[in-house]
Amino acid sequence: MNMESFRTFVAPKQYQLNSYLLIFILMCAFSGCKLTSDKAVTPTISEYYLWLKSLPVEALSDEFTRVNNNTSTTQSPHKNHAQLALLYAIPKANQHNPYTAKTILNQLNKSHLSAFDLAFIELLSEQLNQQIIALNKNVLSTKALENMQKENNDLEEQVNKLTTQINQLKSIERDIQPQELN
Repeated sequence: MNMESFRTFVAPKQYQLNSYLLIFILMCAFSGCKLTSDKAVTPTISEYYLWLKSLPVEALSDEFTRVNNNTSTTQSPHKNHAQLALLYAIPKANQHNPYTAKTILNQLNKSHLSAFDLAFIELLSEQLNQQIIALNKNVLSTKALENMQKENNDLEEQVNKLTTQINQLKSIERDIQPQELN
């Protein structure tokens, strides 16, 4: 077999192989576009919390407005309610309110949450309980301190009145003593 006959025999097969390879590569490339998911990956509740912690106060306010507006219109209200509770739980946020956060968490339908998210929500709930207890103790201590300060002020006022009366009595006694000598 000479070289000329070899080229006429192998060249068409190589061309055919190259075209099959090209078709295969194109099919993989075009089907690869479809293999990626169109769905956006939603973060877990703990990932959302960590993201919130990294935001500045102004961005937290914007996020609060966005989540609050989406709570009634979204397809997954339980996720938005959880996000809203997290926003209320962030200490540096303007809308920080552990009472509201705890109320939302208590009303949250936890059956839709993953085990990981449920564990995070339970932990946050316990932390909010401890924070609420501390706040209540602080309020009671503040009221007790205010009452003690009021009592102290009343006692100081009484001491001042009694001191004034004693001074008046001493003055009267001094006035009476010179008259008795005469």
